Amino acid sequence: MSGAMTLLLTMMTVSCGSISANMSTSTYGGYTEAEIDLMAAVTFLEAGNQDIKGKQLVVDTILNRIDSPDFPDTVKEVVNQKGQFGTAGRAARLKGEDIPINCYGAVLSELGDRKSREVLYFSRGWGCGEKLFKHGDHYFSGK
Repeated sequence: MSGAMTLLLTMMTVSCGSISANMSTSTYGGYTEAEIDLMAAVTFLEAGNQDIKGKQLVVDTILNRIDSPDFPDTVKEVVNQKGQFGTAGRAARLKGEDIPINCYGAVLSELGDRKSREVLYFSRGWGCGEKLFKHGDHYFSGK
C-alpha cells in the first residue's frame, strides 16, 4: 500500500468517516483537510464514473491551475472560478462520508506525484487550450 493510501486510511479512521475533523491546521502536501475534501468532492462529481487515472487527471487539472500564473492560487478559488467547475456548489455541500474513498485516494496520490503537470482543462469534447490527450470520457488540454 502506498504512503498516501496509508495516510488516507489513517486520517479516515481517526476522524470517523471524514477527513474534515480539523480543517484549519492539518496539512498534507501543503493543503488543508478542507481543501482535500473539496478536491475529492469535485473529483467525485466531475469524474465519479472514470477510472482512477481519470480521477487523478481531474485532480491534476486543479493543482496545475493553482500552480499557473493564469489561474487563482487556492483550491477554493480555482474550483469556484466562474465558468469552470460547474459542480463546485454541489461539491461544497458534500460531506466526507458521501465521497467515495477512491476520490480521496486520487487527490492524495496526486499531491505526492502528479500524473500530468500539463493539463489545465478537461471536458467531454475538445474545448479550451492545446489538445493533449483523451482519457476515458474526458479530453484534456494544456496552455
